[in-house]
Amino acid sequence: MAKQLELNPGDSLISSPENFLDLAGVYPLQMKVVGILGPTDTPDDRAIFTDLKTNWIIMGLGHGHEDLQNIYDPTLVLDRDSTNVTASAKLYIYNKIDGKDVNSYHFHGDINDYPISSILFVPENQKAATLLRGRFETGEIKEQVVIPTIVIENLLQNIFRIKQIFNTVFILVGVATLLILGLIVVLTLRLRKNELYTMFTLGSSRTKTIEIIGFELLLTALLSVVVATILYSLTGLFVQDFIRLFII
Repeated sequence: MAKQLELNPGDSLISSPENFLDLAGVYPLQMKVVGILGPTDTPDDRAIFTDLKTNWIIMGLGHGHEDLQNIYDPTLVLDRDSTNVTASAKLYIYNKIDGKDVNSYHFHGDINDYPISSILFVPENQKAATLLRGRFETGEIKEQVVIPTIVIENLLQNIFRIKQIFNTVFILVGVATLLILGLIVVLTLRLRKNELYTMFTLGSSRTKTIEIIGFELLLTALLSVVVATILYSLTGLFVQDFIRLFII
């Protein structure tokens, strides 16, 4: 991802709005690139990692602005009492986190109610993993819990099952194609009965007649292979998209 975006440590990256049609939505946040991880040949190579609070700020759950305690402009402060200060829409909102204004960022409401889409557990040992799974099995943990190895095994089983189905279909289609081809050859010979009789009348041997018919079938088969190869090459360009959209 860093190579595609031509980013280096110290550069800045702008967050994308969740909804481009929301004109009054969250301000884009300018983030500083503090490091670039090495390639791992996994989907992580296309990911951008931030801490949890930065993600909440991107979602609009937190923000930073000028210190209201030191502002007395009546156009910026609508109301002030001993505990609260109400600001107007004119107040300057920070859209960049750096060392100068990092302390001005804050969150409203109970931070324990803020969303967390997923958590990755890495147990220290087998005992900890068993205890964690037991809490899930007993219903103590209400959220969905998945074990990556089991998920991948089930996914591979489904893929291999689909592969077996396709192999069976290909075999049945192949057998049906051979039967249809045999039927076409038999019907062709019946329709060319007079032509074959004329060849025998002119002195053509049975072997020569078989050679002529065999050459015609061989030429038809070669043309079929060429057409099939062209179609296979064209469909091979879209096979990954087909599998991703309709199978996985």
